[in-house]
Amino acid sequence: MAQQLQGKIMPHESCMATSLEVYGKYGEQYVLGHEVFMSSVLHHHPTFGLPLLVFSRPGLMADKLISRVLGAYNRTILVAPLAIPWRTQPLDGVIRFSKDAYTKWMMSFGREKSNSTVKFSRTAAPAEPWNRSELFYMRLQMFACTVCANIYAFDTGDMLVLRPFMHTLPMYLERGGLTPNASTRQAGGHLCRQLMGFVAPPICYRVLTKDKANYFNAGMYLVGGSCLGWQVLAQLMDISIMPPINSKYSPKRWVADQDTLNMYFWSRQYRAMPCSMNVNKHIVSEARVVYGIEESKRVLHSIHQLLQPGGMRAKQHEYDRQTSSEPCAHGNRLSSLSEPVIIHYLGPTKPWTPRSVRIPLAGMKRSRELYSFDNTDQLWWAEYLRDKTVVVGAGPSVKAPLGHYIDLCQDILRINDWTIQSTATTGLRTTHAFVHKATHGNKANTTQKLGRLGAQKILLAGFGEPVQIIDERMQKPNGLGLRLARKELTLLPDYYHTRLNKVIGLPKGKHALTGSIAVAWAIRNTAKRPVFVVGLDLMWANDSSYTHGDKTATVAASLRRYHSVPHDSRWLHALEQRGEIRRLDLAVMGN
Repeated sequence: MAQQLQGKIMPHESCMATSLEVYGKYGEQYVLGHEVFMSSVLHHHPTFGLPLLVFSRPGLMADKLISRVLGAYNRTILVAPLAIPWRTQPLDGVIRFSKDAYTKWMMSFGREKSNSTVKFSRTAAPAEPWNRSELFYMRLQMFACTVCANIYAFDTGDMLVLRPFMHTLPMYLERGGLTPNASTRQAGGHLCRQLMGFVAPPICYRVLTKDKANYFNAGMYLVGGSCLGWQVLAQLMDISIMPPINSKYSPKRWVADQDTLNMYFWSRQYRAMPCSMNVNKHIVSEARVVYGIEESKRVLHSIHQLLQPGGMRAKQHEYDRQTSSEPCAHGNRLSSLSEPVIIHYLGPTKPWTPRSVRIPLAGMKRSRELYSFDNTDQLWWAEYLRDKTVVVGAGPSVKAPLGHYIDLCQDILRINDWTIQSTATTGLRTTHAFVHKATHGNKANTTQKLGRLGAQKILLAGFGEPVQIIDERMQKPNGLGLRLARKELTLLPDYYHTRLNKVIGLPKGKHALTGSIAVAWAIRNTAKRPVFVVGLDLMWANDSSYTHGDKTATVAASLRRYHSVPHDSRWLHALEQRGEIRRLDLAVMGN
């Protein structure tokens, strides 16, 4: 392992580490989650530069996914973990791990009780593929990275950073009498020290009994130099193979590496950090049930504040002062919920999971706000969409709650005579408008809306016609009322009625639909992919079954005369297959 990192990590440099669930149907989803996590880290820490170790078995990730992981952060280092000795005979080795839809993390093992001693059966039928079990134990190998001064471990596949925190990590490792090395050096944009110990935030689910108050989730923890080494890894794997006692948290569950870490560090160098560093998404959602209505309002108000313009860039909050090495008390847990630093999307339901297939967790009381868009999922989507572009048409697929998603995008391109209805339905923001000479100007005050954008953001598809003819058409009673000759809008380059026609494969005498032109402009003028599209229903329908939203005879005749909708449709489908564009549709969000 040291050979893999040689020359890639500076001496005594701290490292961030993770492992990704990148097999089967989970691969692309968790890579997307990883991309969003690293985006949120860089968003709040522009000078961040620590190495990121990604543990992944060779051959597990497709080349396309490897490129995305490496592209998410320029100091990413793929680490091939050592082969686990029991992999060829899994039932004779480490306890299997499974994710059941209702019980979440549940070990699949048989058990017998005799004289209060737990005996584990080696013959329990597996509930999940072995490589999934291996994943969670594989990441324990980060304890063997002795070339690192410290390890900052995160579940990057389903976490989100809400506030700056990197500068506090060395401070947490210093607490509790741990002595930093006298030498310090600058690494990755923040002070890096040779530190010691193990630090993790206790879970903040509810008021825990005293014997469980220190139990932590393995989604985030810090490992100091004294806890890195092969001897520590060997002891951790001994516990994994045959746990000496039940889980510290639940006698009926064994949560893979999480329970292994809790058992090992329970009486060693474990120090607690604020619960706000690893807040379970479901805990925030269930705050009303667990902590009461008033406390729930505080939590939801904090989330709402973060979603306001500039809210994600707010100044440092009181969490900077929450550096106590003692377990969080009830009051501190509430403070952690209302001032979360990192949200952890635990459980089978992730932000990208379609609403239609979301599975409620067993025993959790349903509340209306649990899956509402005004909750923690919106924070994830706000980070994911903040640098994306969306093309918005006027089709019936533009409906609540997609308006929230639309307004989260950086660039919002609307076409023709669009209508703004509400925040939830259509969204309220517009950054660019795409029109042509026949676009109506007296429908839903289109002219007034265009006037607020400015000439540079009103892009006109002229299709090679003379300026005089275009202006005359726009000055008709139902026209836009703008003049190209007076530079009240911007004429699109010739590419959009010459070269684009050939790219789409249009017959001679036909030109692209305004929606296609807006998509082509977004691909040529923006860097982030995918470009999202919504409301272009005309082009997603079957070639022989499309109908225009405005079913008047004039519009239908214009479509047949000037356009070839099947060609535009096939072009958009090809872009979607290549990953250039993606439909903003709740029904397919999780695909």
